[in-house]
Amino acid sequence: MRVVMQATAFFELCDEDELDLQVALRQLEWISWELQRLNPAERDALIAFVHREAEATDDPDYRAFLLKFPQALGLVDD
Repeated sequence: MRVVMQATAFFELCDEDELDLQVALRQLEWISWELQRLNPAERDALIAFVHREAEATDDPDYRAFLLKFPQALGLVDD
């Protein structure tokens, strides 16, 4: 799960000097689509993991990313 979070954060937080932003967007859409296919128990486990990671990190940008991750990727209802 940590690898998924870190890869998603890379695509979300990168700038155009690091990666073409259209490529980053396509990757984020693909990751979102795949994660939305998780069953409810898997989604709950992922969301709980994300919250634990947010509490554990010292990086404020990564924490902010993690806190919005479930909703941004369509894992929870608005």
